Amino acid sequence: MGKVLGIDYGAKRVGVAISDALQQFAFPKTLWPNDERLIDRICSLCKEEGVEEVVVGESKSFAMQDNPIAPRAREFAEAVAHQCGVRVVFEPEVLSTQQARRLVPGRRGVDVVAAAIILEAYLARKRGGTLESYDVVE
Repeated sequence: MGKVLGIDYGAKRVGVAISDALQQFAFPKTLWPNDERLIDRICSLCKEEGVEEVVVGESKSFAMQDNPIAPRAREFAEAVAHQCGVRVVFEPEVLSTQQARRLVPGRRGVDVVAAAIILEAYLARKRGGTLESYDVVE
């Protein structure tokens, strides 16, 4: 069983979290700028860590409408799937940033903790067998 990478995609910064090999726990990993090297960094991390799947936070409002960043997040997910050769899925991320802000004082680290929250929700859903309705990019 390979690890799973969790991503909180933002226009300026991208928070990254990673699971353990048994896919039981989500750990905050790093924060990267959203720049031209982002996909290469993610591909390198996937290879180094034996990642088999990437979970990207699905950016929607409470009404389940796409937020302004959603189209860019989908393009990003497609690029990760094709360039890194991993399965990419989406996990709803409503309130993940707000949850992270309660856990992390100040701004530093919020996006990384949000990535861990997104990943933890996905792993819990996966363990419970309720993933059939998720969008997958392969």
